[in-house]
Amino acid sequence: MNIYIILLNLLLFVYFPLRFIYKHFLRSPQKKYKETLKHIVSQIQHHINLDEDLYSENELTNLQKLKTKGETLRNSEKLDLKETDTYISKTTKCLNALPSLRKSFIGENLEMIMVAMAIAFSFRALFLQPFKIPTGSMQPTLFGIHVTETEKEPGLIKKFFRYINFSERYVDMNAKQEGYMYPPHPQEARAEIKNPFFFFPVAKQPIYILDKSIDTKRTNKDAKINVETVFYKVPGTGKNIIQKLRNMYPHESYFKKNQRLLRGYHTLGDHLFVDRLTFNFRDPRRGDVTVFITDGLGPHMAGRYYIKRLVGLPGDTLRITNHKLYVKPDGKKSFILMDGKIHPGFERMYSFKGGYKGYCYAEGQEATYLTDPDDTITLEKDEYFLMGDNNENSRDCRYFGPIPRKNIVGKAFFTFWPFSRRWGIVDKTEPDNFQSLPTRK
Repeated sequence: MNIYIILLNLLLFVYFPLRFIYKHFLRSPQKKYKETLKHIVSQIQHHINLDEDLYSENELTNLQKLKTKGETLRNSEKLDLKETDTYISKTTKCLNALPSLRKSFIGENLEMIMVAMAIAFSFRALFLQPFKIPTGSMQPTLFGIHVTETEKEPGLIKKFFRYINFSERYVDMNAKQEGYMYPPHPQEARAEIKNPFFFFPVAKQPIYILDKSIDTKRTNKDAKINVETVFYKVPGTGKNIIQKLRNMYPHESYFKKNQRLLRGYHTLGDHLFVDRLTFNFRDPRRGDVTVFITDGLGPHMAGRYYIKRLVGLPGDTLRITNHKLYVKPDGKKSFILMDGKIHPGFERMYSFKGGYKGYCYAEGQEATYLTDPDDTITLEKDEYFLMGDNNENSRDCRYFGPIPRKNIVGKAFFTFWPFSRRWGIVDKTEPDNFQSLPTRK
Protein backbone atom coordinates (compact mmCIF):
# COMPACT_ATOMS: atom_id res chain seq x y z
CA MET A 1 0.00 0.00 0.00
CA ASN A 2 1.18 3.51 -0.80
CA ILE A 3 2.92 5.21 2.15
CA TYR A 4 0.78 8.33 1.61
CA ILE A 5 -2.39 6.27 2.04
CA ILE A 6 -1.09 4.79 5.29
CA LEU A 7 -0.17 8.23 6.64
CA LEU A 8 -3.55 9.68 5.65
CA ASN A 9 -5.46 6.87 7.35
CA LEU A 10 -3.37 7.21 10.50
CA LEU A 11 -4.08 10.94 10.52
CA LEU A 12 -7.83 10.65 9.92
CA PHE A 13 -8.68 7.59 11.97
CA VAL A 14 -6.03 7.50 14.70
CA TYR A 15 -4.49 10.90 15.41
CA PHE A 16 -7.58 13.12 15.13
CA PRO A 17 -9.92 10.81 17.12
CA LEU A 18 -7.34 10.32 19.88
CA ARG A 19 -6.68 14.05 19.99
CA PHE A 20 -10.41 14.75 20.34
CA ILE A 21 -10.78 12.21 23.15
CA TYR A 22 -7.78 13.61 25.01
CA LYS A 23 -8.86 17.23 24.58
CA HIS A 24 -12.42 16.74 25.80
CA PHE A 25 -12.19 13.86 28.27
CA LEU A 26 -8.64 13.18 29.48
CA ARG A 27 -7.05 16.59 30.00
CA SER A 28 -6.56 17.88 33.51
CA PRO A 29 -8.65 20.86 34.70
CA GLN A 30 -5.48 22.99 34.72
CA LYS A 31 -4.89 22.43 31.00
CA LYS A 32 -8.56 22.97 30.16
CA TYR A 33 -8.59 26.31 31.97
CA LYS A 34 -5.36 27.40 30.28
CA GLU A 35 -6.90 26.62 26.89
CA THR A 36 -9.93 28.74 27.82
CA LEU A 37 -7.68 31.60 28.94
CA LYS A 38 -5.79 31.43 25.66
CA HIS A 39 -9.07 31.74 23.76
CA ILE A 40 -10.26 34.71 25.85
CA VAL A 41 -6.97 36.61 25.46
CA SER A 42 -7.23 36.03 21.71
CA GLN A 43 -10.82 37.36 21.72
CA ILE A 44 -9.78 40.51 23.58
CA GLN A 45 -6.99 41.20 21.08
CA HIS A 46 -9.43 40.58 18.24
CA HIS A 47 -11.85 43.20 19.63
CA ILE A 48 -9.02 45.71 20.05
CA ASN A 49 -7.80 45.21 16.49
CA LEU A 50 -11.28 45.23 14.99
CA ASP A 51 -13.02 48.06 16.82
CA GLU A 52 -10.28 50.15 18.40
CA ASP A 53 -11.61 53.34 16.82
CA LEU A 54 -15.09 52.75 18.30
CA TYR A 55 -14.07 52.48 21.95
CA SER A 56 -13.36 55.23 24.47
CA GLU A 57 -9.95 55.54 26.14
CA ASN A 58 -11.31 54.01 29.36
CA GLU A 59 -12.76 51.01 27.49
CA LEU A 60 -9.47 50.38 25.71
CA THR A 61 -7.57 50.64 29.00
CA ASN A 62 -9.95 48.15 30.61
CA LEU A 63 -9.54 45.72 27.71
CA GLN A 64 -5.74 45.94 27.97
CA LYS A 65 -5.91 45.25 31.72
CA LEU A 66 -8.15 42.21 31.14
CA LYS A 67 -5.75 40.94 28.47
CA THR A 68 -2.73 41.38 30.76
CA LYS A 69 -4.54 39.62 33.62
CA GLY A 70 -5.46 36.70 31.38
CA GLU A 71 -1.88 36.32 30.13
CA THR A 72 -0.59 36.41 33.71
CA LEU A 73 -3.01 33.69 34.82
CA ARG A 74 -2.23 31.52 31.79
CA ASN A 75 1.54 31.77 32.33
CA SER A 76 1.36 30.85 36.04
CA GLU A 77 2.67 27.39 36.92
CA LYS A 78 -0.44 26.45 38.90
CA LEU A 79 -3.80 28.11 38.42
CA ASP A 80 -6.08 29.20 41.22
CA LEU A 81 -9.26 27.68 39.74
CA LYS A 82 -11.60 29.89 41.79
CA GLU A 83 -9.77 33.07 40.76
CA THR A 84 -9.70 31.88 37.15
CA ASP A 85 -13.46 31.19 37.18
CA THR A 86 -14.08 34.71 38.47
CA TYR A 87 -11.85 36.21 35.76
CA ILE A 88 -13.55 34.22 32.99
CA SER A 89 -17.03 35.23 34.17
CA LYS A 90 -16.09 38.92 34.52
CA THR A 91 -14.31 39.09 31.17
CA THR A 92 -17.14 37.34 29.31
CA LYS A 93 -19.67 39.86 30.67
CA CYS A 94 -17.38 42.74 29.74
CA LEU A 95 -16.94 41.52 26.17
CA ASN A 96 -20.69 40.98 25.73
CA ALA A 97 -21.39 44.51 26.95
CA LEU A 98 -18.96 46.24 24.61
CA PRO A 99 -20.68 48.97 22.53
CA SER A 100 -19.99 48.02 18.93
CA LEU A 101 -21.25 49.91 15.91
CA ARG A 102 -20.42 46.99 13.62
CA LYS A 103 -23.00 44.89 11.78
CA SER A 104 -25.13 42.30 13.50
CA PHE A 105 -23.86 38.74 13.92
CA ILE A 106 -25.82 37.52 10.89
CA GLY A 107 -24.78 40.45 8.74
CA GLU A 108 -21.13 40.17 9.72
CA ASN A 109 -21.03 36.44 8.97
CA LEU A 110 -22.85 36.87 5.67
CA GLU A 111 -20.26 39.44 4.69
CA MET A 112 -17.47 37.04 5.66
CA ILE A 113 -19.07 34.23 3.62
CA MET A 114 -19.46 36.49 0.59
CA VAL A 115 -15.82 37.58 0.79
CA ALA A 116 -14.66 33.97 1.16
CA MET A 117 -16.75 32.93 -1.84
CA ALA A 118 -15.41 35.80 -3.93
CA ILE A 119 -11.85 34.81 -3.07
CA ALA A 120 -12.56 31.13 -3.81
CA PHE A 121 -14.17 31.83 -7.19
CA SER A 122 -11.41 34.26 -8.13
CA PHE A 123 -8.78 31.67 -7.20
CA ARG A 124 -10.64 29.04 -9.24
CA ALA A 125 -10.91 31.31 -12.25
CA LEU A 126 -7.32 32.55 -12.20
CA PHE A 127 -5.17 29.84 -10.60
CA LEU A 128 -6.39 26.30 -9.84
CA GLN A 129 -9.68 24.81 -11.02
CA PRO A 130 -10.90 21.44 -9.68
CA PHE A 131 -11.72 18.94 -12.41
CA LYS A 132 -13.00 15.35 -12.48
CA ILE A 133 -11.98 12.95 -15.25
CA PRO A 134 -15.29 11.75 -16.73
CA THR A 135 -14.14 9.10 -19.24
CA GLY A 136 -11.31 6.66 -19.89
CA SER A 137 -9.87 8.51 -22.91
CA MET A 138 -6.67 9.40 -21.03
CA GLN A 139 -6.01 6.01 -19.41
CA PRO A 140 -3.63 4.94 -18.06
CA THR A 141 -2.28 8.47 -17.46
CA LEU A 142 -5.58 9.48 -15.85
CA PHE A 143 -8.56 7.27 -15.07
CA GLY A 144 -12.15 8.25 -15.67
CA ILE A 145 -15.35 6.84 -14.16
CA HIS A 146 -15.34 3.08 -14.66
CA VAL A 147 -16.41 -0.27 -13.23
CA THR A 148 -14.04 -3.02 -12.05
CA GLU A 149 -15.49 -6.49 -11.51
CA THR A 150 -14.76 -8.64 -8.46
CA GLU A 151 -15.87 -12.13 -7.49
CA LYS A 152 -15.92 -11.83 -3.71
CA GLU A 153 -18.08 -9.31 -1.88
CA PRO A 154 -15.92 -7.21 0.47
CA GLY A 155 -16.74 -6.54 4.09
CA LEU A 156 -18.20 -3.26 5.33
CA ILE A 157 -14.86 -1.93 6.63
CA LYS A 158 -13.12 -2.72 3.35
CA LYS A 159 -15.90 -1.01 1.40
CA PHE A 160 -15.52 2.09 3.55
CA PHE A 161 -11.74 2.34 3.19
CA ARG A 162 -11.80 1.61 -0.54
CA TYR A 163 -14.15 4.56 -0.98
CA ILE A 164 -12.13 6.91 1.25
CA ASN A 165 -8.82 5.98 -0.37
CA PHE A 166 -9.70 4.98 -3.93
CA SER A 167 -13.14 6.54 -4.62
CA GLU A 168 -14.57 3.04 -5.22
CA ARG A 169 -18.20 2.22 -4.39
CA TYR A 170 -19.34 -1.37 -4.36
CA VAL A 171 -22.22 -2.45 -6.61
CA ASP A 172 -23.99 -5.83 -6.69
CA MET A 173 -26.77 -6.31 -9.26
CA ASN A 174 -28.81 -9.46 -9.85
CA ALA A 175 -31.56 -9.99 -12.40
CA LYS A 176 -34.92 -9.20 -10.83
CA GLN A 177 -36.87 -10.99 -13.55
CA GLU A 178 -36.39 -13.75 -16.08
CA GLY A 179 -35.94 -12.73 -19.70
CA TYR A 180 -33.66 -11.12 -22.27
CA MET A 181 -31.88 -8.21 -20.62
CA TYR A 182 -31.27 -5.10 -22.73
CA PRO A 183 -29.52 -2.08 -21.15
CA PRO A 184 -30.62 1.19 -22.74
CA HIS A 185 -28.12 3.46 -24.45
CA PRO A 186 -26.39 5.76 -21.91
CA GLN A 187 -28.05 8.78 -23.52
CA GLU A 188 -31.45 7.13 -22.96
CA ALA A 189 -30.76 6.09 -19.38
CA ARG A 190 -32.29 8.49 -16.90
CA ALA A 191 -32.28 8.25 -13.13
CA GLU A 192 -35.69 7.79 -11.53
CA ILE A 193 -34.67 8.74 -7.99
CA LYS A 194 -31.53 10.30 -6.57
CA ASN A 195 -30.38 9.95 -3.01
CA PRO A 196 -30.32 13.35 -1.25
CA PHE A 197 -26.89 12.70 0.31
CA PHE A 198 -24.32 14.72 -1.61
CA PHE A 199 -21.26 12.53 -1.00
CA PHE A 200 -23.00 9.19 -1.60
CA PRO A 201 -25.52 9.73 -4.41
CA VAL A 202 -27.60 6.73 -5.45
CA ALA A 203 -29.84 6.54 -8.51
CA LYS A 204 -32.34 4.08 -9.91
CA GLN A 205 -31.54 3.27 -13.53
CA PRO A 206 -33.70 1.37 -16.04
CA ILE A 207 -32.93 -2.01 -17.59
CA TYR A 208 -35.24 -3.27 -20.34
CA ILE A 209 -36.44 -6.86 -19.94
CA LEU A 210 -37.85 -8.57 -23.04
CA ASP A 211 -40.31 -11.42 -22.68
CA LYS A 212 -38.49 -14.79 -22.63
CA SER A 213 -40.58 -16.00 -25.58
CA ILE A 214 -39.14 -13.34 -27.91
CA ASP A 215 -36.28 -14.42 -30.14
CA THR A 216 -34.36 -11.13 -30.26
CA LYS A 217 -31.95 -12.38 -32.92
CA ARG A 218 -34.77 -12.60 -35.47
CA THR A 219 -36.80 -9.62 -34.29
CA ASN A 220 -37.02 -6.73 -36.70
CA LYS A 221 -35.37 -3.70 -35.09
CA ASP A 222 -38.17 -1.47 -36.37
CA ALA A 223 -40.93 -3.65 -34.92
CA LYS A 224 -42.69 -2.45 -31.79
CA ILE A 225 -41.85 -4.81 -28.92
CA ASN A 226 -43.50 -4.65 -25.54
CA VAL A 227 -40.74 -4.42 -22.96
CA GLU A 228 -40.87 -4.14 -19.23
CA THR A 229 -38.65 -1.56 -17.58
CA VAL A 230 -37.03 -2.80 -14.37
CA PHE A 231 -35.11 -0.35 -12.20
CA TYR A 232 -31.84 -1.19 -10.44
CA LYS A 233 -30.20 0.87 -7.71
CA VAL A 234 -26.67 1.88 -8.69
CA PRO A 235 -24.06 4.34 -7.31
CA GLY A 236 -23.92 7.85 -8.71
CA THR A 237 -25.80 8.50 -11.91
CA GLY A 238 -25.25 4.92 -12.99
CA LYS A 239 -24.52 5.72 -16.65
CA ASN A 240 -21.14 3.99 -16.57
CA ILE A 241 -22.60 0.89 -15.00
CA ILE A 242 -25.32 0.80 -17.63
CA GLN A 243 -22.66 1.09 -20.35
CA LYS A 244 -20.63 -1.67 -18.68
CA LEU A 245 -23.64 -3.99 -18.75
CA ARG A 246 -24.31 -3.03 -22.35
CA ASN A 247 -20.77 -4.02 -23.32
CA MET A 248 -20.83 -7.25 -21.31
CA TYR A 249 -24.26 -8.51 -22.26
CA PRO A 250 -25.73 -7.84 -25.72
CA HIS A 251 -29.52 -7.78 -25.94
CA GLU A 252 -29.60 -11.47 -26.94
CA SER A 253 -28.36 -12.48 -23.46
CA TYR A 254 -30.90 -14.41 -21.45
CA PHE A 255 -30.98 -14.23 -17.67
CA LYS A 256 -32.77 -16.22 -15.05
CA LYS A 257 -34.25 -14.54 -12.03
CA ASN A 258 -31.59 -13.67 -9.38
CA GLN A 259 -28.74 -14.41 -11.81
CA ARG A 260 -25.81 -12.03 -11.29
CA LEU A 261 -25.55 -9.09 -13.67
CA LEU A 262 -22.57 -7.33 -12.17
CA ARG A 263 -20.52 -7.37 -8.99
CA GLY A 264 -17.65 -4.95 -8.54
CA TYR A 265 -16.52 -1.41 -7.80
CA HIS A 266 -17.82 1.78 -9.39
CA THR A 267 -14.83 4.17 -9.42
CA LEU A 268 -15.57 7.89 -9.52
CA GLY A 269 -12.59 8.92 -11.64
CA ASP A 270 -9.46 10.94 -10.89
CA HIS A 271 -10.01 14.34 -9.27
CA LEU A 272 -7.36 16.92 -10.05
CA PHE A 273 -6.49 20.59 -10.11
CA VAL A 274 -6.06 22.37 -13.43
CA ASP A 275 -3.39 25.08 -13.61
CA ARG A 276 -5.07 28.05 -15.31
CA LEU A 277 -2.15 30.42 -14.71
CA THR A 278 0.78 28.95 -16.67
CA PHE A 279 -0.68 29.44 -20.13
CA ASN A 280 -1.09 33.16 -19.39
CA PHE A 281 2.72 33.44 -19.37
CA ARG A 282 3.70 30.88 -21.99
CA ASP A 283 2.08 29.11 -24.93
CA PRO A 284 0.97 25.46 -24.63
CA ARG A 285 3.68 22.93 -25.52
CA ARG A 286 3.66 19.52 -27.15
CA GLY A 287 2.97 16.86 -24.57
CA ASP A 288 1.04 19.03 -22.08
CA VAL A 289 -2.00 17.26 -20.63
CA THR A 290 -4.50 19.99 -21.39
CA VAL A 291 -8.10 20.84 -20.50
CA PHE A 292 -10.17 22.67 -23.11
CA ILE A 293 -13.80 23.62 -23.70
CA THR A 294 -15.80 22.26 -26.61
CA ASP A 295 -17.66 25.48 -27.48
CA GLY A 296 -18.07 25.75 -31.24
CA LEU A 297 -16.77 22.24 -31.99
CA GLY A 298 -20.11 20.76 -33.01
CA PRO A 299 -23.48 19.70 -31.57
CA HIS A 300 -22.56 16.14 -30.55
CA MET A 301 -19.89 16.75 -27.92
CA ALA A 302 -20.35 14.66 -24.76
CA GLY A 303 -19.57 17.53 -22.39
CA ARG A 304 -18.23 21.08 -22.21
CA TYR A 305 -14.81 20.20 -20.77
CA TYR A 306 -12.41 17.68 -22.35
CA ILE A 307 -8.92 16.64 -21.28
CA LYS A 308 -6.36 15.34 -23.79
CA ARG A 309 -2.64 15.45 -24.53
CA LEU A 310 -1.58 18.34 -26.76
CA VAL A 311 0.35 16.93 -29.73
CA GLY A 312 0.20 19.63 -32.41
CA LEU A 313 1.08 23.34 -32.41
CA PRO A 314 0.13 26.02 -34.96
CA GLY A 315 1.87 25.30 -38.28
CA ASP A 316 2.60 21.63 -37.44
CA THR A 317 1.91 18.84 -39.91
CA LEU A 318 1.04 15.51 -38.21
CA ARG A 319 0.88 11.90 -39.30
CA ILE A 320 0.71 8.45 -37.67
CA THR A 321 3.01 5.61 -38.79
CA ASN A 322 3.38 2.22 -37.08
CA HIS A 323 1.55 3.38 -33.94
CA LYS A 324 3.88 6.36 -33.53
CA LEU A 325 3.22 10.05 -34.05
CA TYR A 326 5.35 12.18 -36.34
CA VAL A 327 5.45 15.95 -36.66
CA LYS A 328 6.83 18.36 -39.26
CA PRO A 329 7.10 21.70 -37.44
CA ASP A 330 6.34 24.93 -39.23
CA GLY A 331 9.21 25.81 -41.57
CA LYS A 332 10.85 22.35 -41.48
CA LYS A 333 11.14 20.05 -44.51
CA SER A 334 10.98 16.61 -42.87
CA PHE A 335 9.00 14.75 -40.21
CA ILE A 336 10.52 13.91 -36.84
CA LEU A 337 9.34 11.36 -34.29
CA MET A 338 7.38 12.78 -31.38
CA ASP A 339 9.36 10.98 -28.65
CA GLY A 340 10.70 11.34 -25.13
CA LYS A 341 13.06 14.13 -26.18
CA ILE A 342 10.00 16.29 -26.82
CA HIS A 343 8.02 15.09 -23.79
CA PRO A 344 8.27 11.99 -21.53
CA GLY A 345 4.58 11.28 -22.13
CA PHE A 346 5.30 10.21 -25.70
CA GLU A 347 7.93 7.73 -24.53
CA ARG A 348 5.31 6.12 -22.28
CA MET A 349 2.90 5.95 -25.21
CA TYR A 350 5.46 3.86 -27.16
CA SER A 351 6.34 1.60 -24.22
CA PHE A 352 3.33 -0.63 -24.99
CA LYS A 353 3.12 -1.41 -21.28
CA GLY A 354 0.60 -0.77 -18.56
CA GLY A 355 -2.21 0.10 -20.99
CA TYR A 356 -0.26 2.38 -23.33
CA LYS A 357 -0.80 1.22 -26.95
CA GLY A 358 0.66 4.05 -29.00
CA TYR A 359 -1.37 5.90 -31.62
CA CYS A 360 -3.92 4.54 -34.11
CA TYR A 361 -5.87 5.81 -37.09
CA ALA A 362 -9.33 7.28 -36.65
CA GLU A 363 -12.13 4.89 -37.61
CA GLY A 364 -15.86 5.12 -38.23
CA GLN A 365 -18.23 7.48 -40.01
CA GLU A 366 -17.17 10.46 -37.89
CA ALA A 367 -13.43 9.93 -38.50
CA THR A 368 -12.05 13.04 -40.23
CA TYR A 369 -8.29 13.35 -39.69
CA LEU A 370 -5.37 10.87 -39.55
CA THR A 371 -7.43 7.99 -40.92
CA ASP A 372 -4.60 6.11 -42.69
CA PRO A 373 -0.78 6.14 -43.14
CA ASP A 374 -0.95 8.71 -45.94
CA ASP A 375 -3.35 11.05 -44.17
CA THR A 376 -1.80 14.20 -42.69
CA ILE A 377 -3.16 17.37 -41.16
CA THR A 378 -1.52 20.80 -41.20
CA LEU A 379 -2.62 23.19 -38.47
CA GLU A 380 -3.45 26.80 -39.22
CA LYS A 381 -2.46 29.78 -37.15
CA ASP A 382 -3.97 29.65 -33.64
CA GLU A 383 -4.93 25.93 -34.01
CA TYR A 384 -3.91 23.09 -31.69
CA PHE A 385 -4.31 19.33 -32.04
CA LEU A 386 -5.02 17.10 -29.02
CA MET A 387 -5.47 13.35 -28.62
CA GLY A 388 -6.20 10.99 -25.75
CA ASP A 389 -3.56 8.60 -24.40
CA ASN A 390 -6.13 5.81 -24.62
CA ASN A 391 -5.91 6.45 -28.33
CA GLU A 392 -7.95 3.44 -29.45
CA ASN A 393 -10.90 4.65 -27.37
CA SER A 394 -10.68 8.42 -27.50
CA ARG A 395 -12.97 10.89 -29.21
CA ASP A 396 -10.52 13.71 -29.92
CA CYS A 397 -9.32 16.08 -32.65
CA ARG A 398 -9.16 13.21 -35.15
CA TYR A 399 -12.96 13.39 -35.12
CA PHE A 400 -13.98 16.96 -34.35
CA GLY A 401 -10.97 18.88 -35.66
CA PRO A 402 -8.32 21.25 -34.24
CA ILE A 403 -8.91 23.42 -31.17
CA PRO A 404 -8.62 27.23 -31.28
CA ARG A 405 -6.35 28.85 -28.67
CA LYS A 406 -9.28 30.58 -26.99
CA ASN A 407 -10.78 27.18 -26.05
CA ILE A 408 -7.76 26.06 -24.02
CA VAL A 409 -8.43 26.33 -20.27
CA GLY A 410 -5.24 25.14 -18.63
CA LYS A 411 -2.76 22.38 -17.87
CA ALA A 412 -3.52 19.37 -15.65
CA PHE A 413 -1.48 19.89 -12.49
CA PHE A 414 -2.14 17.72 -9.44
CA THR A 415 -4.30 14.64 -8.78
CA PHE A 416 -5.63 15.02 -5.22
CA TRP A 417 -8.04 12.05 -5.09
CA PRO A 418 -8.12 9.07 -5.13
CA PHE A 419 -4.89 8.09 -3.39
CA SER A 420 -3.84 5.72 -6.14
CA ARG A 421 -0.43 5.37 -7.78
CA ARG A 422 -1.41 8.40 -9.89
CA TRP A 423 -1.74 10.65 -6.83
CA GLY A 424 0.45 13.76 -7.06
CA ILE A 425 1.84 15.70 -10.01
CA VAL A 426 -0.05 14.70 -13.17
CA ASP A 427 1.73 12.70 -15.88
CA LYS A 428 4.69 11.57 -13.75
CA THR A 429 3.68 7.93 -13.15
CA GLU A 430 5.59 5.22 -15.02
CA PRO A 431 3.58 2.44 -16.71
CA ASP A 432 2.67 -0.79 -14.91
CA ASN A 433 4.88 -3.69 -15.91
CA PHE A 434 2.54 -5.64 -18.17
CA GLN A 435 2.41 -5.78 -21.95
CA SER A 436 -0.34 -3.90 -23.82
CA LEU A 437 -0.01 -4.36 -27.55
CA PRO A 438 -2.13 -2.37 -30.00
CA THR A 439 -5.40 -3.91 -31.18
CA ARG A 440 -6.19 -1.38 -33.93
CA LYS A 441 -4.25 -0.21 -36.97
